[in-house]
Amino acid sequence: MLDVARGYVSRGLPISVIVIDWMHWVHQGDWAFNKECWPDVQAMVDELGTMGITLMVTFWPFQSRESQHWTEFESNGYLVPRLNGTLDSWDGGDQYLYDPFNPDARKAVFQKFMEGYGKYGIKTIWIDAAEPERMDDKNVGNWRFAAGTDAEVGGAWVQQHTRMIADGMKTIGIEPDDYFILPRHAWAGIWSHSAALWSGDIVSTFDELKMQVTTAQGTMMSGPVLWTTDIGGCKRLTSLTLSRLVCARPSR
Repeated sequence: MLDVARGYVSRGLPISVIVIDWMHWVHQGDWAFNKECWPDVQAMVDELGTMGITLMVTFWPFQSRESQHWTEFESNGYLVPRLNGTLDSWDGGDQYLYDPFNPDARKAVFQKFMEGYGKYGIKTIWIDAAEPERMDDKNVGNWRFAAGTDAEVGGAWVQQHTRMIADGMKTIGIEPDDYFILPRHAWAGIWSHSAALWSGDIVSTFDELKMQVTTAQGTMMSGPVLWTTDIGGCKRLTSLTLSRLVCARPSR
């Protein structure tokens, strides 16, 4: 990753943010770098800083049974159960969604973020997989959130997820202008949490490009301050320079 960053700088190519994508952890829900692959995170962040590059990490909202935090989250009721009280995985595999409508769960997740990322000065956060209401064919109304069970509550999940970061940053004295959140989903109110929006994984076709222009127009009428789409239809943001993040702004 540092070689890529150095390559941009040596060629005089403008770059402001570089992204470390998912599976940089050992187990889903560790919310920390795999030390075998990332032996000195602070030195990495510091060197990027000397090059004028900010590090963004992806932060997923799940716990797995092998995660170092599983016992804490399962025993304290921080995970979202079915209506019958049983835990069920989201989107297949061994991953269970935390409940951001639970204020204690929000505090616990932010604490884990600080332990795994924030302590290195990482404040640019890509909260991927932030749309649980559409992540499987199990109706969102069949899940029991702390705030209720209906589909509207599920749709607002991302608002509380971004609130987890915003409230946490406030408690440690970091102002909204000093951190940035990029979710793949939005709900009214997340803009006050320093959250932007991108339109999700897309394909590289002209029909898709046309659709993104239409999407941008509709999105801007909905009030988001910052919106973007993947450049060239790239499936991930891993190597994408975010210096041109703002694709559209609402008219005043």
